[in-house]
Amino acid sequence: KPSILGDIELQVGNESFPVHKAVLRARAPVFWQKISGNDPYTYGKIVIKDSSFSNTNVRCFLNYLYSGEIEDKFSINTLYDLAHKYEIGTLKRDCALILASSLNLGSVCDILKLAYDCDDANLKQKAIAFAANHVNELLKTARWKALLLKYPMIGYDVMAISFSKK
Repeated sequence: KPSILGDIELQVGNESFPVHKAVLRARAPVFWQKISGNDPYTYGKIVIKDSSFSNTNVRCFLNYLYSGEIEDKFSINTLYDLAHKYEIGTLKRDCALILASSLNLGSVCDILKLAYDCDDANLKQKAIAFAANHVNELLKTARWKALLLKYPMIGYDVMAISFSKK
């Protein structure tokens, strides 16, 4: 677990989280690059400027870096996004497994968006298969229509699988 004895700070908004360089070196290559001399603006602090990540999400993210466990399944979409952005392959894989196992009509649009945004072929395949099996129900929803306005390729991929089954 992160502690007050960290030797560097991870700052998100107005809050700072003490972390250990050794943990970042072992588990978070993007952060390690920032503090190992490749980023001249980092001195004892790493700043996350992305406002879409809350302090709670960052706490869960850091907990994973230290323990290898995902403690808050409710923020799994954001953890997956953090894992992708900061190249934490094990966290991304673990989140993808949870996301794939939680596919339902209420979650499939968000999961498809994540899978396409993060170019996760395995998660795409599972989410597309689920959507293809439930395409008639999805076609009636506003969320599906909104998703296809931004991501028409998802619709194409789902229909291609759906039609290939007939």
